[in-house]
Amino acid sequence: MKNRCLLLFLFCLFNVESLYCQETVSMFDGKFAVSISGNYNIGIFTHGQTQSFRTDEPWKMGLGLRYKKYSLSFSIPLNFQSNSLDMEFNSYSEKLYFESYLKRYKTYYADKTNEFKNAGLDIMNIGITAGWIQNSKNHSLGSVYNKKLDRKQNISSGSFLYGFGVYYTSIYSDNTEIHHYNERNSIIHFGPSAGYSYTWVLSHNMFINTGINIGANLGINT
Repeated sequence: MKNRCLLLFLFCLFNVESLYCQETVSMFDGKFAVSISGNYNIGIFTHGQTQSFRTDEPWKMGLGLRYKKYSLSFSIPLNFQSNSLDMEFNSYSEKLYFESYLKRYKTYYADKTNEFKNAGLDIMNIGITAGWIQNSKNHSLGSVYNKKLDRKQNISSGSFLYGFGVYYTSIYSDNTEIHHYNERNSIIHFGPSAGYSYTWVLSHNMFINTGINIGANLGINT
């Protein structure tokens, strides 16, 4: 009986050592990588209890290319006639991540009737966030969101995320019905954030990632 227990203990110990000997996050050896992504951005402006407008270019298609350590990624709206601007630049390293965006929308649709309506709105958003990945040895945001496709998550794992962001928002409207913004209003808000990210690694090089991030901001009306 003692020998059986000893063999069972050694068997379990071998399996645990084999599990942790496997590299949790590894680099891809391939020289080339191509990625395609789809984004759906929601931008809604509500005035009072009756008026609600949404932006005209919710869908975007992204393309990423990598050759060795050099990479290029960009996104374009599927509505080519839109006069709105939507740009983003993100970087994910082993321990840190940076996310930034520039969005300016001038064309809106009535949210209820789904018809174009010139609301006279001009809304611009600029933001940048820097964060730290606590469990960076076992969890990689770059393997999920980096369009360079230079990392691979091998074992399911999660990590707490801590960050700090600075944002700028300005609103202007020449519509007499939205009289609060007939002069451009701007606000700068900043503050810390905390969240959690987890990646389930499935078979055949597939994975599922989910996460949540909550921030508290202090605003200054300029």
